Amino acid sequence: MAPSRVREDDGTLVPFRERKIADGIATALSSAGESDRALAEELAGVVTLFIDRAFPNSPPAVADILDLSERVLEETGHIRAARAFRRLRQQREELRQLLAVRRIKTPDADALEHSADGEDPALAAWSRSRLVGSLMDEDGVPAPMAQDIASAVEKRLIDGGFSVVTTTLIAEYAAHELFLRGIASRSGHQGHAEVPWRDVARAIYADEEESTAPDAAVAGGVLARFALKELHAPPVVRAHRTGRIHIVGLDHPVAVERATVPVALLLGDSPPSDLRRALLRVRAALGALRPHVRDSVYLPDLVGFVASRADSETADLVDDLLLAVVPHDAYGRPVRPVAELAVPITGFEEGPAGQRAAKFVQALLRRAATTKPGFRVRLAIAPTPVHEELLDVIWPLVLSLLQVHPATPLLAIRDGDHSPWPSIPRYPERLLLSVGRVAVNLPLLLLDVAGKSLPEAIPDLKDGVKVAADAMFEKLWTQRRGPAFGVHGIIHLFGGPSRVQVTADGQEADFDLWGLPIALSLLVSRGLIAESGRAEATARILAAVTFTAGEARDHLRLVPVVGAVRERSIRRRLLEATASAATRFGVDDMKILLSTEVGAEGALPVVAPLWSRSNHALLSGAFAEHLGPGLSIPTAALPDGLVPSFVRDIHSMSRLKMFTFSSGTASVFEVQEELF
Repeated sequence: MAPSRVREDDGTLVPFRERKIADGIATALSSAGESDRALAEELAGVVTLFIDRAFPNSPPAVADILDLSERVLEETGHIRAARAFRRLRQQREELRQLLAVRRIKTPDADALEHSADGEDPALAAWSRSRLVGSLMDEDGVPAPMAQDIASAVEKRLIDGGFSVVTTTLIAEYAAHELFLRGIASRSGHQGHAEVPWRDVARAIYADEEESTAPDAAVAGGVLARFALKELHAPPVVRAHRTGRIHIVGLDHPVAVERATVPVALLLGDSPPSDLRRALLRVRAALGALRPHVRDSVYLPDLVGFVASRADSETADLVDDLLLAVVPHDAYGRPVRPVAELAVPITGFEEGPAGQRAAKFVQALLRRAATTKPGFRVRLAIAPTPVHEELLDVIWPLVLSLLQVHPATPLLAIRDGDHSPWPSIPRYPERLLLSVGRVAVNLPLLLLDVAGKSLPEAIPDLKDGVKVAADAMFEKLWTQRRGPAFGVHGIIHLFGGPSRVQVTADGQEADFDLWGLPIALSLLVSRGLIAESGRAEATARILAAVTFTAGEARDHLRLVPVVGAVRERSIRRRLLEATASAATRFGVDDMKILLSTEVGAEGALPVVAPLWSRSNHALLSGAFAEHLGPGLSIPTAALPDGLVPSFVRDIHSMSRLKMFTFSSGTASVFEVQEELF
């Protein structure tokens, strides 16, 4: 009885095929001048009999089969054929050892392209069994045919005299062999978006802690590769693969990144008088919105709406609110998009209604300290009115929340922003959308900075910022071509153009500026700016980026944000790209900075005091409102600590829009950007 499996040289088990033994013996007989196919098949049967006796309980190795084939030729009197068999075997083994494979990188959206030609510099040994597995897994070829094709490809490579081959050449040879057999290759075919079976299996058998469902994981991989190949231009793809920029959400090319939805659009024309029924309608609207938004839905006035109508059962009402805005999966984990709630801490009405609203806000802040991982909070500070007695009651809870979650941003409401307290809607209601997000790697863009002054270094940012802007405009054009799920889908969901207004100043894309502290340290180390000039240099860099991003066009406004790259995977990818480039090009000062800029040292200190003339350029510039959650104000450095009166100073003496507090003491505020 013939064995069912054979062990390849690399340990892979493949099906046993007597015909392959006959082919090898026939080649040896032909080389010895004894061409006889019938004799070769008869001798192959003898080899199979010996294999069955020698390996009754374990699969034989390929080398064992070759040894037995040579022995059968010798013992049956075919000495010349046995010698030819031995010679061909030795030549083939020598050529296999000399044949090396250079891997061409697959179009993985997060694969960094470290080498200039897109190739992996490491060489791997040729493996026929690996090609067999690829043909079976990715092209669905039966095992016998896959072995024939792999053998044919191997013969062509050896006969061609190659010493180093690329995976692309191997794939083309395999595709040609498939074509000769009337089969179209699916792996690597330009007209298909395929996912390897191993990736499907990885998604299905992923650890239960993974938050992505198998269908979403598989679809996301296909969409990410499609986006890089078909939706983005080569300069954008190149910048992404080299880590100069990082396009966030490639696996959701049509969905918007973030949507700011006022409560009037969630409830419609006739909101229910019962508050809990209104929250059920909010839950349904957010569920319908979920396929259209990738990251978050900002609800600027929902908490104000509930607080202004709250009754005495505040704890139960908080539960109802969170149930409406924080959906969970079967494991109890919150799912995207994440709800961002603006929690007003000023602007309460006078009298009992204001006191009930303040009581509800207090209950929500207490809950936020323990359940915040399920949603996000922005503490909204309106300039007026500020009722001291209510603020004094709420302020200890604010401090408690900031102590538990120090990254909680405070939002200073400015003119044109959505108020945290709902007003009578005027249709069409303005809808603010962030269509996409891209991270710009500032240290990598300034890696080759040259010159004797900062103005001479600024132009080096221009190309990178322009490419990042092009990436966002390309995503916008994609969304316009996909009306079912992009911007058009959201407008249709909320009643169409008569109900929703999306204008040039209501549609934006986020520029997350990563590595500003590292970039400034690089400028200091090269003598382009003084240590004391970091605040002014920060203002110049932000102004240059804002100017290069340009005014709104095609109904899109580009918004630079400092310190908003919070995802560890993105930060690690940008750091890896910068470190790799510094190593390849021998930039020693950058390598030193990357090795030391961690933790508290990874922040950009700005001189104290907060309202000094030295900080005027940074605090009064139009870009101050884009500093984002990366702007951190150490409470310990404030003269009186973090007191309610401080919020009024934020409004009257700066253009700051969003910021966080930290416990640092070195400076009054800093652009906080920890690497890990």
